[in-house]
This record gives sequence, structure tokens and C-alpha cells, in this order.
Amino acid sequence: MDVQTILAINMVAMSALLAGIMLIHRPPGAASWAITNLLVVAAGMLAIAYAPSWAGWLTSAVFVPLVAAPYLLTYIAIRARRAGKQDFANVCAGWVAKLHPSRAMRFQFALDQAASLTDRNAIIAAFNAIATDAEPAEKAIVDAMLAAEHDDWNGVLQALRAAPDDLARVRKPMQIRALGELGRLDDMAAEFEAARPRFQADQQATSALFLYAFSGRVPQLQQLLEGPLTALDDATKAHWRAVARLKANPTDHAARDELARLTVSAPRERSRRAAARHLGAPDRDPPQLSAASSAIIDRAMDRTKRAAPSSSSASVQPASNDTLLPTSAVARANAPRIATLTLIFLNIIAFLVAEFEGGSQDLDTLVGLGAMWQPFVTGKGEWWRLLTATFLHFGPLHLGMNMLFLYIVGRNVEAIEGSFRTLLLYLNAAIFSTGIVCILMWANLIDRAVLVGASGALFGLFGIEAVKIVAKWRRTRSPDDRSQVLTLLMLLGIQLAVDLSIPNISIAAHVSGFIVGMLLGLMLALFARREARKAALKTQEQPQ
Repeated sequence: MDVQTILAINMVAMSALLAGIMLIHRPPGAASWAITNLLVVAAGMLAIAYAPSWAGWLTSAVFVPLVAAPYLLTYIAIRARRAGKQDFANVCAGWVAKLHPSRAMRFQFALDQAASLTDRNAIIAAFNAIATDAEPAEKAIVDAMLAAEHDDWNGVLQALRAAPDDLARVRKPMQIRALGELGRLDDMAAEFEAARPRFQADQQATSALFLYAFSGRVPQLQQLLEGPLTALDDATKAHWRAVARLKANPTDHAARDELARLTVSAPRERSRRAAARHLGAPDRDPPQLSAASSAIIDRAMDRTKRAAPSSSSASVQPASNDTLLPTSAVARANAPRIATLTLIFLNIIAFLVAEFEGGSQDLDTLVGLGAMWQPFVTGKGEWWRLLTATFLHFGPLHLGMNMLFLYIVGRNVEAIEGSFRTLLLYLNAAIFSTGIVCILMWANLIDRAVLVGASGALFGLFGIEAVKIVAKWRRTRSPDDRSQVLTLLMLLGIQLAVDLSIPNISIAAHVSGFIVGMLLGLMLALFARREARKAALKTQEQPQ
């Protein structure tokens, strides 16, 4: 099978996965995105059947403008908007609306464009213009945006309650902010907890920003601004930092001075007005929260189970194994992925060495450099091939696909487990998955072949993630966790279909790697549970 067909199959598989995710999670505009991806699937299948020598190019002609470009531009627009680059964000969002001209996308683009205006009267006029053509469901969202411009936070809540669930969910951070602005902190915490399983993209980090600021959690807010929300512009960071400090200590004169400075120097009128509003708010004692609300706020960004004393705002509550990263791990989660990048670098170096030594698609060269050839492993005792084979690849396409997989999955695992442990997990999955394939060849259960590639190790990391997803669903039984499990099963099914469609793919390496990964994931879960018990016992033994 040539490169064109392999490329087409991979794009078809990716679009099938995206279509399935849209149908399972059903965000606003899901139907149009699902149809777009199914169009790519149909185009790719037709190209593979009737024009295999051009299948890759023909599928790319549909996949790139209709799927890849809109997703990439949406990501760039979000990052640019965070950084205060509104004009650039609008350009990117405008192209998304052109490439994917669904009503939901056009409506979102119109809202973002109106909100990015600098003059308050112009913003209000733009929202009113959108409302004239909006459907009843959309008008509720426009009403909420207008209420926010008038600092009518009760109006924001009323408008969002009138909006359909799928549209209101997109504006969940606005609802959480409105509760914080009104001083309804227990309601704010409860709303955050209820919404957390259904947060999309960066909504949890944005909502946690409001949660920390209005509850006066300065250390957690600072970690958030240095981690997931590091791309926010300096004025926005300064504003919320000052708000949190003022909530924690109403006599913090430095915080008041910062807000006073922002009333003059903030680049946007909305920001200057917000600073003035918080500066002019009557002095109150530090926020009083129920024990349940304090626990929710303490674990707002937690993902792994931890046992820690609960009390002050600087403490960390025992966490539920939920959506984002632990507050104490924010810096690690957003630091450069040392293990992932190192492994990618080593794979690229090994590929270049193979190219210079005789070609990465020359079997003699690959065997000479350490590919797994079972007779050499079991007959000559060259057990080191079980590891070296995983750093060699058969051609640039093989390398590129595996390194993309490693970058995505490796970063997720490393964000939770840390660099050193991720490296150990990867190497163990690499050695054991290749070893299992070698044993199967030795026992004549599968055909002998030269084996190279990082797939076994990568499926090991994927297996670790799968254990976490299934364990979380078993614990919570929430609809969103069930959706993640369904997405996982669908991804595995699509991967199996790809494996069966492309010759010379070692299904045994993929399956064995995934099984090894699940075993490693179970070991990690048992270790974490044991450490949590030890920490809980230690806390109980401490004098009260």
C-alpha cells in the first residue's frame, strides 16, 4: 500500500473519530461539524476506491479546508483573544466562519466581534443589531451579553436561565462570574461543581479564575495565571490578582492602588469600568463560605486524589479524580514536556542515523541498527533489540504519525505523572510490548517479521489514559464520563480498522502495548490509593 492510500486512511479515521465525538458530546453546532467530517469520510473512501494513487491529495483537499484549518484557526483565535489580540482573533474566527459557515459558527463570530469593540456604546449597538436577527434561543445569549455590559449581573443570570442548555453551557463561565459579582459565593461554588463534568476547552480554567478571585484565594489564582491562563494579557492578570487580594484582605492598599491604576491605564473600556466597580465596592470582611463550598474551591483544578488537611485558603482538599490538573501541579503541567520532547528528539535522531546509514526503509540497515528480529533476540541473546527497535521507524510517514501520537498522548500523561515517571512508563511499555511480540513470533503464533516503531510504547501510554477514563466513569457514573468511555471505545475501534486496512502494521504490537499500558495504569492507581491512605492516616494522627 502506497503513501497516498495510507494518508487517506488516516484522515478518514480522524474525521470518523471527530464525527463520533461531536455526536456523543453534542456541543453547539455539533450536527454541522459531524456532517462535515462525514463528508471527509465519504470523499476519502471514494478516493481510496477509485483513485488510490491520488487518494491522499484528494482527501486532503477536503480534510484540510473543512476540518484541519477550522480547528487550528479556532485554537489560534482562543489564544489570541486571551492575550488581548482581539483584531487578530477576529480575523481567525472570521475565516472559521467562512470555512465552516454553520449558523452556530456565524452567531459565535458575531458575538466575539461585537465583544471585541473598544467603545461601550458601539458594543451595545452591535449586540442589539445581532438580537434583531437572532432566533429566540440565541436572543437569550445576546441578552446576557448586554446585561453584562450594563453590569446587571442579575440580568445575566436570568437571561442564561432562559437559554437552551447547549447554548447556556458555552456561557457557563459568565454565569459563575455573575454569581461571584453578586457575592453569592456558595451558589458560585455549587454551580462550578455541577458544571465541572461538562466544561469544554478552557472553560474550567476560566471559571476557576472567577472562583479563586471572588473567594480571595490568592495563591491558587497566582498558580492559575502562571499555568493554564498564562496567555492572558497583563492588564487582565493584574485586575484579577488585585480583586483576589482585596477579597482576602479589604485593607490591602497595594491592591486598591493597582485597581486605581487600571481604571486609567487598562487598554479596554470594559476593563477600566470593572476596575472602578471593584474599587468602589463597599468594604466587607473576607468571604465567608460553607465547608462544602471551601472544599469545592480548594479542589477546583484538581485531577488526582490527594489527602491533605482542609482549612485555610492555601490548603488543598482531598481531590476527586476529575477534569483538569491539581493546583499543586499547575506549574508542572504547563512546563515544557521534558520526557515527551526528549523521546521525540531521540526518535528523530535514530531516524536520521538510519537515513544516512543506508535508508530508513532498508531492512538490512534497520536490523543493523537494532530492529527487533526474533531469531537474533532469542537465538543470539540480543535482548537490547527489544528497546532499540522502538526508536527506529520505517520511512518518514511512519515516524511522523508516531511522533504526532507521542506529542499528544505523551504530554497528557506527563502532565499528571511527571517527566521521570513518564519516561519509565514509556520505556517499560516499549520493552514489554516488543517482548510479547517476540515471544509470539518465537512460538510461531504470528509470522516472523522485522519489527520497528514506537507504536507499542505509544499504545502503552494510551492504555494508561484508558484506565483513568474508565475508573473515573465507574466512580462517578456521570453522563459526561460515560461519553468519554464511548469516545475511547470508538477510538479503539477506528484504530483497529486502520490496522486491518494497512499491511505491515503489527496489530500484535498495538494490542500488547495497550494491555501493558492498562496494567501499568492499574499499578499507578493502586499506588496512588495506597499513598492517599497513608496521607489520610498521617493527618488523622496529627493533634487537632
